[in-house]
Amino acid sequence: MSRSRAGAPFTVFASPQRLSFTSTTRQNTNDSRVAQSDSDTGLQAQGLCRSRLALCSSHALSTWGQRMWEFDVGLLMLELYPDSLLLVSAYGLVSSAVQVLLGAYVGSYVDRTPRLKAGRSILGALGSTLSVEKEWTRALCQGDSAALARLNSGMRRIDLTCLIAAPIAAGLVMTYFGTPWAILLITAWNLAAWFPECWLLTYAQRQAPGLRREKEPTPTKPAPFLSKLANGWSAYIRQPVLPAAVALALLYLTVLSLGLLMTAYLKWGSMTEAELSLWRGAGALSGIAATFTFPLLRSRAGLPSAGLAGIILQLLCLVTAVFPALLSRMGALVGKEGAIRILVAGVAASRFGLWTFDLALTQMLQEWVDQDQLGAVNGVQSSLQSVFTSLSYVAGLVLWRPEQFEWLMLGSCGIVLTATIMFSLFACAHRSQDDPLPVAGLG
Repeated sequence: MSRSRAGAPFTVFASPQRLSFTSTTRQNTNDSRVAQSDSDTGLQAQGLCRSRLALCSSHALSTWGQRMWEFDVGLLMLELYPDSLLLVSAYGLVSSAVQVLLGAYVGSYVDRTPRLKAGRSILGALGSTLSVEKEWTRALCQGDSAALARLNSGMRRIDLTCLIAAPIAAGLVMTYFGTPWAILLITAWNLAAWFPECWLLTYAQRQAPGLRREKEPTPTKPAPFLSKLANGWSAYIRQPVLPAAVALALLYLTVLSLGLLMTAYLKWGSMTEAELSLWRGAGALSGIAATFTFPLLRSRAGLPSAGLAGIILQLLCLVTAVFPALLSRMGALVGKEGAIRILVAGVAASRFGLWTFDLALTQMLQEWVDQDQLGAVNGVQSSLQSVFTSLSYVAGLVLWRPEQFEWLMLGSCGIVLTATIMFSLFACAHRSQDDPLPVAGLG
């Protein structure tokens, strides 16, 4: 072979045909890689979509049974003691006390237990809230705040839809089979629904990388029950979002919620079961509307401002609802029946503001709390909300005569005003900042 003067071999230039072939081969390789990447992205998006659908379906089964049970048990107690709020208040007090005792413990269990095992083992009202509604949704969205807002809104929409439809179904069962058989049938439904709920959670985890990725193990030593409670509360009070979380909890210290106490009062005021169902449905529809508007409001104004708008709207609706009832009590122009209907209409309208505020605070507690404390902090939040719910039932035990309900309404307005002031101070401190608090990793 010929060599140049420097001793290096002569460069042999490739023909134009070879250059063209090489270029085409490289282009085809790049195109294949791009196509493969697009295919992988498409498959991942399909998996996330299927995972969200399975997660929401599991949540729907759980919530449906829970709402049917709440409605039937409430009506059963009202049938037993139609002229007193004592039994209703006692039942609510015991139910809330259980959540107070178990909230932080169950939350700690969620933090230290593999995701699927926790979801399967503690399905139910409290367990579903802490595991599926809080931790699974955050992991599924993998740091996408807009996607988390949409998923939270969808889960809440399921809750409120069940709030409308489940009492109708439960009422039909009670009408045709009687109350004892209705209780047994609803219990059987809840037991049978556990199996498809577990399967749907397993399927959701298989389809989503964020759910398949195991949580980082939390280095904890075995601790007594009381120590776990203390650790949970200690983590809770150290959170920067504490003032906002307490404001949300305060809203549970109210009788203006279309719950058991207010339902008993409205029934005492000669409102029929059909009217009660319609107004409960109207309140749920008001809340459903909030689930559609919240993602847009969050994207435009941010979480603090969205929450502030919601709680102010709730306060205005409740003041408008309670004022005519107080005037009627003093013998003013508004009659008793008219005041009761204005009251229930205002409470139903206030659900739009309440659920807007609730969605904002739910996402704050998901995004601004570290992964290894998420369950414990939300468990304590649930416990604190149950504490205030218990206090509302204590108030019902003290002021148990329906004629005294106006005092409970007035106190409830004062509580909502206090919560509004607390959150207003918090929101004003963070509203102007793009990233108001250190956002924890959402993986």
